[in-house]
Amino acid sequence: MYANFADVVQGSWYETAVGWAAVNGIVQGYGEGFFGPNDPIARQDLAVILERYMDFIDLGLNVNDQWILFADEANISSYAMNAIQTLNKLGIINGVGMDSDGRAIIDPKGNATRAQAAAMLHRFIQLIPTS
Repeated sequence: MYANFADVVQGSWYETAVGWAAVNGIVQGYGEGFFGPNDPIARQDLAVILERYMDFIDLGLNVNDQWILFADEANISSYAMNAIQTLNKLGIINGVGMDSDGRAIIDPKGNATRAQAAAMLHRFIQLIPTS
């Protein structure tokens, strides 16, 4: 067990990374002492992790306060709403399509595909200053 997650195997290839992220407030797991290292990740949860990392490194990007209405906004969990708003405004998370009113469909509880995760990470990294 590492960083209070019963399902993070000691000596596993991911143990140090999960422990570091937990200790620094970037991941919290599911509660009940579980992290779910082999579980898929929801798009909203990936957004929350990226937003927490932005805070951790004190990235300090200016984002306007204008509220964006998404087609499936009612499906975004309250803990993820700010992350979805912020990352969408920064161009990190985009919708998976549009509804008939032209609003982005975020699919917050849908699992992030490998391609979506890679695209989000790429866009995120490009926002970090390099010196």
